[in-house]
Amino acid sequence: GGGDFTDLKDTTIENPVLLSKEKAKYLNLKKGDLMRIRVTDINGQYQAARLNVVGIFEPANIFMSTPIFVELSRVKKILGYGPHEIAGVNITLKNPTRDAIPLADTLFNHLKPDLAVISGSVKGRGKLQIFGYRSDTTFLKRLKPLLGQLTGDTAAAFRSNGAVLSKSAATGLGISIGDTVRVSYSPKYNPSPVSVRFVVSALYSMADAALPQEALLVNESRFYDVFYMNWPAAPIAEESALLPKKGSCADSLLAPEWVLLDRCKNTDEVKKRYKEIGKLKWKAVTVDAQTMYETGSDILKLESALKLITLWAVMILFFIILIGVINTLRMTIRERTREIGTLRSIGMQKKDVRNSFILETGLLSLFASLIGTLLAFLAMHLLSLFYFDVSDNPMGILLNNGHLHFLPTAAGIVGYNLLILAIAVITAFFPARRAANLPPAAALRHYE
Repeated sequence: GGGDFTDLKDTTIENPVLLSKEKAKYLNLKKGDLMRIRVTDINGQYQAARLNVVGIFEPANIFMSTPIFVELSRVKKILGYGPHEIAGVNITLKNPTRDAIPLADTLFNHLKPDLAVISGSVKGRGKLQIFGYRSDTTFLKRLKPLLGQLTGDTAAAFRSNGAVLSKSAATGLGISIGDTVRVSYSPKYNPSPVSVRFVVSALYSMADAALPQEALLVNESRFYDVFYMNWPAAPIAEESALLPKKGSCADSLLAPEWVLLDRCKNTDEVKKRYKEIGKLKWKAVTVDAQTMYETGSDILKLESALKLITLWAVMILFFIILIGVINTLRMTIRERTREIGTLRSIGMQKKDVRNSFILETGLLSLFASLIGTLLAFLAMHLLSLFYFDVSDNPMGILLNNGHLHFLPTAAGIVGYNLLILAIAVITAFFPARRAANLPPAAALRHYE
């Protein structure tokens, strides 16, 4: 054990990490040990790193026992992310039941990608705009007719390192097939310009103005390596006006900034979608907007099942209460029949007799409910004192630090007490009305 989350910021230690007690036991690690890992970074390359265990903690719940905690900047460095890049953003809401899905839908609409383009220049010659094209066979069949007549090594042009330049741009820049073109551009997050080289394998001549005249088309494998390495600044207004219109044929065939995944409704759809992602092998970064109601729908189903079980248990208890109230009132009325006759004979009206029994039942139910609520709080306190060691059991999701954790709400307490009171009053109405309808003479002649 030992260690603290503040130790993760210790700059004198190489990649400090914190482990849960269960994770450390599983990996046979202790505080001060060195752990070696190998991961796949964002470029698909294997990356090795050393992690120093600076602490082992007792997890509050089963969800905290699985992850290994590392400071964010160190994780980004290991996985190859830049200082302005991040794998995901988690948003915590005060009222997720109401706000989570609408917020995810709003984010989804704002995350729709634009066309990816690198707007640069060839030194001393002129401007050039670089586009990536989708290298899937289906997209290539649709792209080639759009490019018109192709000259040069068309086979090499559409390989991973190939590049296709428009004939008009080639003429204006003085570039021939086989030449290496060096394009300089301004990155979005870096004040210094960067440059990239491409070998022109073929030239194309468009039948119409579907693409800008100074367009260089690059296979998406190569294009995204360049695009994500130094994210280019947005094109200026003049350059943006020349880009293919959204929804056009050219726009659908060229590479977007990222791939926005469709919204899912449940965990099964999420699993199915990620299997499809593995098969499609997209070169672009995939972006998703999702909530716990989609990714954790199985856990929410478990929660619903537990609520249903609780509801049935409560209904059974209410049924027992109903039977108890009826039996108690019947015995009370039977024992007080002569009293009812006396009250009726001195002038008490039927409704007054009925209301007196209903009021008596209501008051007894109210005091009983309040006492029951106090006893329930006492029981919850006593149960929360017990420790359950269920680290390897899925039911551990119901525990907090190995203890039962109850969260009664004021609305729930008041609601259930009012429900009990209502059931008791409604149940008392019918025996009370029967008692009020007894003839005074018959009631006075009653003997047990």
